[in-house]
Amino acid sequence: MSENQDAELVGSSVSGSEPEPTAGAETWVVRDPSVLGEVIRAARDANGMTQADLAEAAGLHRSYLSNLERGISTDQTERLFRVLRRLGLEITIEVPAPADGSSAGIG
Repeated sequence: MSENQDAELVGSSVSGSEPEPTAGAETWVVRDPSVLGEVIRAARDANGMTQADLAEAAGLHRSYLSNLERGISTDQTERLFRVLRRLGLEITIEVPAPADGSSAGIG
């Protein structure tokens, strides 16, 4: 993983009523649009999808998805992360390991 302080790999120990992580999955705490973009791109690649495939499936324009993957902030993402930071909340995303057992390619 890069030396980005806005994301961190979460350890496999989970406490309380939180669901157990999927075996082989990587769990990431996302505090920044650029890291969110990395996670989306890696998951899209792991699913063998092009940007056009995912954009069509999600009902988005491909250029919006491209900007999202590159971590380009929009008013919506900036507002979302501002609210989360103010409330002390984090987005946690579990990225399943690719079927071939290789790294998910994030970081």
